[in-house]
Amino acid sequence: MLLAAMLLLIHAGAALSIWLVPLAVTAKAVLTGAIFASLAWMEWSRAALRGAVAIVELETKDAGTLAFRERAGRWREAEILGSSYVSPWLTVLNLGAGGARRPRHVVLVPDNVDASEFRRLRAWLRWSAARAAGGPRET
Repeated sequence: MLLAAMLLLIHAGAALSIWLVPLAVTAKAVLTGAIFASLAWMEWSRAALRGAVAIVELETKDAGTLAFRERAGRWREAEILGSSYVSPWLTVLNLGAGGARRPRHVVLVPDNVDASEFRRLRAWLRWSAARAAGGPRET
């Protein structure tokens, strides 16, 4: 719920800023439509985890690696990239899945995971994965 609300606020702010710049009304309307299409996609794929490749489960492995399960049921091994971000209110895991050209991303906020599991994951990221090359950034 928190992630969905944050996405809504960010997209609404972007749409509002479009209407504050001197552009033709049709250009503003097209850009606003694109922003709200982006909002719909992000809410469906990231906040609601509805896509077949949405990451719905994580399992910690050795330092710097984990496995994730996609909604379609497939498990994949991944390396936690150094560009990941860990804090008590927001954790963004950037994952290098074996053979994939682009990294996968997992956004975790306190209301979309069990509190004790979230705390355990953050501790694991801090003490285990941080020892791997690069490790995630912390605050």
